[in-house]
Amino acid sequence: MNEKEIVARELSKYILVSKNEILAVLEKPKYSNLGDISFPCFILAKKQNKNPYEIAQKLKDKLYPLPEEIEKVDVLGGYVNFFLDKKLLALPLINKILKEKNKYGSSKIGKGKKIVMDYSHPNIAKPMSIGHLRSTIIGSSLYKIFSFLGYECIGINYLGDFGTQFGKLIVAYKKWGSEDELKKNPISHLLKVYVKFHQEAEKNPELEEEARSEFKKLESGNKENVLLWKNFKSLSISEFKKLYSLLGVEFDVYSGESFYSEKAKTILKELKQKIAVESQKAFIVDLKEFNLPPFLVQKTDGSTLYSTRDIAAALDRYNKYKFDKMLYVVASEQNTYFRQLIKTLELMGYKWAKNCYHVNFGMIYMDEGKISTRKGDVIFLEDIIKKILALSRKFVENKDLTEKEKEKISKAVGISALIYSDLSNDRIKDIKFDWDKLLRLEGDSGPFLQYTYTRAKSILKKSGSEINPINIIPSSLSDEEKSLIILLNDFGSVVEKSAEHFSPHIIANYALRLADTFNSFYEKCPVINAEKSEKEFRLALTLSVSYVIKNALSLLGMSVLERM
Repeated sequence: MNEKEIVARELSKYILVSKNEILAVLEKPKYSNLGDISFPCFILAKKQNKNPYEIAQKLKDKLYPLPEEIEKVDVLGGYVNFFLDKKLLALPLINKILKEKNKYGSSKIGKGKKIVMDYSHPNIAKPMSIGHLRSTIIGSSLYKIFSFLGYECIGINYLGDFGTQFGKLIVAYKKWGSEDELKKNPISHLLKVYVKFHQEAEKNPELEEEARSEFKKLESGNKENVLLWKNFKSLSISEFKKLYSLLGVEFDVYSGESFYSEKAKTILKELKQKIAVESQKAFIVDLKEFNLPPFLVQKTDGSTLYSTRDIAAALDRYNKYKFDKMLYVVASEQNTYFRQLIKTLELMGYKWAKNCYHVNFGMIYMDEGKISTRKGDVIFLEDIIKKILALSRKFVENKDLTEKEKEKISKAVGISALIYSDLSNDRIKDIKFDWDKLLRLEGDSGPFLQYTYTRAKSILKKSGSEINPINIIPSSLSDEEKSLIILLNDFGSVVEKSAEHFSPHIIANYALRLADTFNSFYEKCPVINAEKSEKEFRLALTLSVSYVIKNALSLLGMSVLERM
C-alpha cells in the first residue's frame, strides 16, 4: 500500500467520499516540511456549506488516535497535511525493490488492452529534420511506458510516401539521377535531384506538368515508376533505421499513405453517403456546430486527400488491432486537423473514435549559427546526432579508458543527453535546443542522471558487500533517507501519471528529484564507513535508488553506465 492509499484509507472512514475520489484529489505539498500528503478540504466545503479551515480542523481531530503508518497530522489553511512514518514504509519498500529490480514500478493495469501509437512519420526520399525528433522520442518513450504498465503496444511509423511530389522526384531522377550515387547515399542524392527539379521548374514550368503525368503513371501502376518508387522507399527506410538504431527507437509496423490510396476511394463513398456535402465542386464534412472549419475530403478535381487516407488508416487499424486507445504523436500545429479527423470519425458512427487522441507537442528551436544546415532553415536530425556524438566524444577523450569504452560511453552519454533535453520539458511547450546545457555533469541534464547512477554503483562496488533483503533498519533516519524512501515509494504512481497524461516529462522530472536527493544523501550520510546496521540499510537504499533511476531512464529511452 503506497502513501496515498494509506491516507485515503483513513480519510474514507470519516468523510462521505469514496476512497477513489479521495485518491484523485490527494496532493504532494510543495515543500517537504509541510508533510508528505495533503488533502484539500475545499471539495467538502461546498457540499457542507462550511469554511474549509473549519472542516480541516474537525477532520484532524477525528483522525486521532493515528494508525502506526502516520506520524502526525497538521492543518494549514484548508489543507490536512499528513506526515508518514518512513521507518514503517522503508523495510517492505526496499525489500520489494530488491526483489523486483528492473520490474519495480511496473504494473498490470493495462493487461488485455491494446494501444496503437503513430509516431515519427518522416517523408521518404527526404532527410529527417529536427522537427521529427520530438515525435520520435516522445512516441518511443510512451511506447515503453505503456508496455511497462502491461499494455500491448503497436508502434506504427506512418511514412509520407504518396502525393504529387513523387511525380517530381521521378522526373528529377530520370533526368539527373545516378544509380551509383543512389546506392552510396540515397537520401542525400534524392534530395539533391529534388531540389534541382524546383530550380529547373522555375525556368521551365512545363516540368510541373511532366511531374503530374509521371505521378498519374505511378498511380496507374506503371512498372518503371512503381519500381523506382519502391526502390526510393526501401532505401529511405534503411537510412531511417540507422538513425532510429542510434536513438534506440523501434517500430512494429512501417506503413504509409500509399497503402490507403485505393481504400480512401471506398471511404469517400461512405463519407458521401453519411455526412459529406458538396461545396464549390469539392466535398467537405461540415463541422460548424463543433466550432471547427469544414473538413475537406475530396478536391475539386475528384482526387482524395491525406484526410481521406487518414480515415481509411484509422478504420484499418481498428479492424486489425481492436485497440483500446490510438495515439497520434504529432506537433501542435496540427491541433485543428486532428480535432476535425476525430470528430469526423465520430460522426461516421465509429464509437471507438472517442479513444483516439492527438498527443501534441510544441516546436523545437535552435540559435542561428549553432549548427550548419544544408538548405535554408531546415536542420537535419543526422547533423544534430553527429554533433552531439562529437561533443560527447570530447567528454571522455582524456579519460583512462580503452577505445571501445570511450566509444560506448560517448555514444550513451550523447544520445541520452539528446533524449533528456527533449523529454525533461512538458511536451506541449516550445523548447529551445541548448548545446551548453546538454552535456553538463551537474543540474538538469542527462549526463547528471547517468553520473548519479554510476556514483551509486561505484559505492556498491567499493563496499565489497553482498546486499541481501534487510530485516531491520536504524532506530532513526536522516531527513535525506526519509526523502529517498518517499520518492522511491512514489515511482509506480509517477509512471501511471505519466501514462495518464501522455507526458514522459513527469518521469524525467521525477528522476531529477531522485538524483538530487540521492546526491544530498551521499554528501551527508556515510555509507561504507557507517556503523554495521546503518551500513546494511544504506547500501540497500543505495542499490534501490540505482534500480529506480535505471528503470526511470529506460522508460525515457536513456541508457545507464557502470563507469563514466
